[in-house]
Amino acid sequence: MGVPNEYFNLIKPSVLQVKYGVRLTLRAGSRKYIATRSADFNEEEQMERLYSRMDELEAQASRLFGERIVGVDYTELKYEGATPKYFTRFPEIHSIDFSIGLVTSSGLRFELGWDGSFYQYGLSVVEASASSLSKGRTWNLTDSDLWKSALGSSITNVHLVWEDIVVKGPKWFQKSKYRYPQDLVLTFENRARIAVSAAEFLNESDEEVFGMMDNLLVTNDLVLAENVGILRKNSVSISG
Repeated sequence: MGVPNEYFNLIKPSVLQVKYGVRLTLRAGSRKYIATRSADFNEEEQMERLYSRMDELEAQASRLFGERIVGVDYTELKYEGATPKYFTRFPEIHSIDFSIGLVTSSGLRFELGWDGSFYQYGLSVVEASASSLSKGRTWNLTDSDLWKSALGSSITNVHLVWEDIVVKGPKWFQKSKYRYPQDLVLTFENRARIAVSAAEFLNESDEEVFGMMDNLLVTNDLVLAENVGILRKNSVSISG
């Protein structure tokens, strides 16, 4: 997933490397991976496909513009126990593995999730009548404090935040840059804002999140989002 294997043989960093090597570079707008280039790599073709996929995701996300959310659900993997697992130590932040469903007043349902379409992992936005995780557990969040300010108000801005990845190798290797969707910020007519990110707290006590994760974090507090790293500093205007 992500950059196709026929182009790169990725050596993924350990969690320790992610924390101290990748997350720090994220604040500068990049993430580093080690890779080797195969003989048949065509960077121009790769970039054309990348931009085409970016346009497709931007177009899909833009379909949220003008919609009014009337229902919210979370679909989680079926962990042990029958209680929700999306709570964090921050009441304003929920952590969801697998997806968020948004039902609109026009009868559409959008699913916000994570996948490896661009790189492992980034955000996905699709129209779906039900969760793509058929054996998941779904919770109704329509009446939750986190979402109540966004319900019934028209979406006036849909902003995808793209992050760059710098792929490096030996000295003879020409480094390449790739892009993936890390965050989605929805702004509403009543000035409420919701941020969704492919990110995760690996431990309950963590002060900062890890990006590029197979998990979603969602919050209605953009200042808190910056403080814990859900949103990179200055990636969006906090004042709205």
